[in-house]
Amino acid sequence: MIVLTRTLFFICFAFMISIINVFAQDSITYGLKLPTEDELKSIPYTPAFQLPSGTVLPNKIDLSIHMPPVKNQGSQGSCTAFAVAYALKSFHEKMEFNWSFIEGGNIRYDRVCSPAFVFNVAKRMIGDYNCKNGISFFEAFKVLQDYGTPFWNDYPYDESNCSNQPSQTVASKAIANKISTHRRVNHKNIDEIRYNISVNNPIIIGVIPDDFFQPDGFDAYRNGRHYTFIPKGILNPNNYHAMVCVGYDDNSRTFKVMNSWGTNWGNAGYVDIPYAWFTGVVHEAYIMNDAYRYNLFVDSKKRQIENINTKSDSIQYSSWVKRGYYREFKNLKFGLAELDSKAESAYFVVSDAATNEDIFSARLENNESQTIQLNNQRITLKLTDVGRAGKNPLTKAAFFSVIVSNVSDIELKEQLADLQLINNQKLLINQLMQQQNQLIEH
Repeated sequence: MIVLTRTLFFICFAFMISIINVFAQDSITYGLKLPTEDELKSIPYTPAFQLPSGTVLPNKIDLSIHMPPVKNQGSQGSCTAFAVAYALKSFHEKMEFNWSFIEGGNIRYDRVCSPAFVFNVAKRMIGDYNCKNGISFFEAFKVLQDYGTPFWNDYPYDESNCSNQPSQTVASKAIANKISTHRRVNHKNIDEIRYNISVNNPIIIGVIPDDFFQPDGFDAYRNGRHYTFIPKGILNPNNYHAMVCVGYDDNSRTFKVMNSWGTNWGNAGYVDIPYAWFTGVVHEAYIMNDAYRYNLFVDSKKRQIENINTKSDSIQYSSWVKRGYYREFKNLKFGLAELDSKAESAYFVVSDAATNEDIFSARLENNESQTIQLNNQRITLKLTDVGRAGKNPLTKAAFFSVIVSNVSDIELKEQLADLQLINNQKLLINQLMQQQNQLIEH
């Protein structure tokens, strides 16, 4: 009886999947690839976010006015590149240069970043030239951090080709549009998402929707209906999809999300996701920081080496640093990129001492700290004072402290549990679909 019940369950479940899949749009794909455990651990993470003291968030923020026009990824699994490069990197450039994406009713393709560069270079790096297969956020960040990306007009998007590689001329243009750092934020912390959006940090998100998500969006647009995504079916990990969260509204308790399926989907290319569903359908969330136009902390002459105080078995440090210089300890460089002595705030860039690769950045007010988790270590950086120091007392310095502690295996396991659950769900659904196909064949 148990065997029969289980068989009937599989048959019904598989039949339901087959009915749902009838609605799928073959011409437009998803494409976000799940990260490996090692990739996820290697991305800096904010483990315990709290709103800065005294912060009152606005009831509504909408950054879509600063985003490039919604485009269509078409048949390529390039949603990750569209979210990271086309949407967010273009946003960074607009905020820096204060330019418009539209002039005379036409898109300025010399002002929006190329998703094709990030997608094609990442595909070469992983050795996969099946254009329907996507890339992970980790792989997209790697391309942007190492190579950057050119503007669209220098490397146009072609949904029929992901193997074409950029010329040396194009690659040299891409360097100007590198990112400095990226950071994983807690996708289950609504306040952390809202806060980042409020300080002009759109959130790149990985969403697992149901099979109705895509056709319902097209249907909503055709019928002039506002589209708010509330799942109606099973959340399918095979539909893992990258988008960008660009706004929130506390009155409707929804996030505004930019997609890459064209303007005839959803709300002219956007979709609202309720707070209540956001933490259930979103499984990755990241912010990105633009690179400086010059590298501050590579030259060893910029290293300040005096007055480092070490406590507690070499895991706690306190020191000071001046703008344009860095301190080095525990294989990390703590560089001071900006210092506002009047406001008593500082902008630090922390990089790997061996590779000079930026790991994370932090803009801190006096006595404010930020904690970042990297692999099995937790690094807390605190600005303790802004004052005079060193041989030139006229130039003020940032006094800071650093605490480095280990993350327990139990904590790491808990943080990776979500990824393990998704992989298990994906395995189950694929097994059920395989059984469905076998039943149809017989």
